[in-house]
Amino acid sequence: MNKTTFLISTLLTIYTVPSFAQNTTQSVEKTQLPASASKIVTVQEIATQVSMPPTIIQKIATPSNAQTSANQVYFHLDKNLNLIAKNNEVFQKLEEYLDQKQRRTIPVLKVDDIATIEALAKLSKSRDISDITLLSNNEEILQTSHQLIPMTRTALDLRAETSWGNTPQDLQKIVQKTNQSFARIVVIPNQLLNKNHVSFLQKLLITVWADASNTSTHPAKDAASVLTTGVNGILTAHSDIFITTLKQFPKNTLLRKPLVIAHRGVPTLQDENTLESAAYALGVGADIIENDIYLSKDNHLVVMHDETVDRTTHGHGKIEEMSLAQIKQLTTQNKNRKIPTLAEYFSLIKPVKNVVLMVELKSANPNLVPALKAEVEKYNFADHLVVTSFRREQTNRVKSNLAGVSTGILVGAMPNTGKADQNAYQIMQETQKYASTYNPAYRSDLVSLMQTTKHRGISYWPWALDDQTFKKLYIAGTYGITTNSAQLYAKYIVGIKTAPAVNVKVGQKFYINAELQTQDGHSIKSKANQYIVLGASPNYVQSPQKDTLTFKSKGQAYVLAGYQYHIDQQNSYTIFTTPIMVNIQ
Repeated sequence: MNKTTFLISTLLTIYTVPSFAQNTTQSVEKTQLPASASKIVTVQEIATQVSMPPTIIQKIATPSNAQTSANQVYFHLDKNLNLIAKNNEVFQKLEEYLDQKQRRTIPVLKVDDIATIEALAKLSKSRDISDITLLSNNEEILQTSHQLIPMTRTALDLRAETSWGNTPQDLQKIVQKTNQSFARIVVIPNQLLNKNHVSFLQKLLITVWADASNTSTHPAKDAASVLTTGVNGILTAHSDIFITTLKQFPKNTLLRKPLVIAHRGVPTLQDENTLESAAYALGVGADIIENDIYLSKDNHLVVMHDETVDRTTHGHGKIEEMSLAQIKQLTTQNKNRKIPTLAEYFSLIKPVKNVVLMVELKSANPNLVPALKAEVEKYNFADHLVVTSFRREQTNRVKSNLAGVSTGILVGAMPNTGKADQNAYQIMQETQKYASTYNPAYRSDLVSLMQTTKHRGISYWPWALDDQTFKKLYIAGTYGITTNSAQLYAKYIVGIKTAPAVNVKVGQKFYINAELQTQDGHSIKSKANQYIVLGASPNYVQSPQKDTLTFKSKGQAYVLAGYQYHIDQQNSYTIFTTPIMVNIQ
């Protein structure tokens, strides 16, 4: 087979959905929904041009100030199912709140005891309570919730963990505790709230919320500081400030960088699922490397997509019927590469900071997950690992054997009921059942579904898409995008750094020097070409393109410096710094 023929063959088979996955999806679509399935709340959205902005959760201080423009509302829930405001007054019964026909907010409910979970379980027998979020700092409470009311989503509250430091061990502890609680959402301690930590947790498939209720002399600056960390949700007593700030950003602003997932490495340039392909993906800056594993006849984990070696190697036969020695004799058809073990992948990726390995469990072999657990423990690799599968029984085995590791459910076809709210409802149900992310094949309504379900802590990691679709999903703020061609996105601008403070003269048109970072880690000296002035400030004028500022009087201002990057003539996005202090003299 020549190189061109091999490449075409690879591309034709690269996103094939297994027959068992197709059948599973069809059976899900036929499931009868409860009567309340079409009653999931239509959340009031914020009029912002930010791509996939964070969900905003208003803390209700008193029953009299319960009106809000936020997406969600935060109460304490007692064992009598009363909603308690911040001042400890009873707002109303949970059932009364849920029955409000004009309601357009989702309740986030702090739960302190198992008695409250038991009361909710009793209520769930007479009504659907899946479209609420239960928040607790107690893992046992959340585990009990998953057992008694598994369709109700949960969030782990770690705000009180003020002693945790900025170490990889503490960040990994967050991932482990969240997964062991069967939660997808975590509220992180304030001292860990920065862009790098948030991104690390998101790469490990965790939905990150922050508490931003503290106030200062410049609340707009504080709001922007939280927004630019890229968190998925924000609890605040001052949602109006966050909403006002969100409205200032230009079209296609990315507060959170979409993650580039290298599907089997870079199979358009290197033989798929080889160490060389994975190394190439690392070189072009992929955030996550994806591969597929089977268990050999003599119980070694090996990397291969198909159940046979026929398509990708010079050999023939089922890989699970071969010994490791036999597999190591095989070479790939195009470049004569060796078939790697999973341990070899671990050795390649572990030294690389901030890169995650996404392992797909291809086989139905019940011994696959215990073998994976042993390998992960041997190489201390849990802080680099997430696991996906079309096979739900394997996902359950991961939950039992590797409870601290995040999982994603692969989906051949999303629900297609003809009604957007029912499609969203089914996605909510499946992700909650398996406490996992949603990893579907691309469909044209994906972005609108992401917008609807982001308030429910659901993140999407789509696959089966071409370059134009990748660009569309990237500027839409998708969580992570799987691609066969990670090299095409190596030069995307993904970071901007400036001095924390600058001095300017009154009446002087100014710009801010910036250092831009590309996806593959290179730095470029440039200038910011977008500016946002935050809150109260001295008088200023701004060019129509928002690329320069001129202050008209002395004082101090806080500014976000941004960079608009043009992918091509049709597609662009803008990223921003944290707030910069501008001293006008």
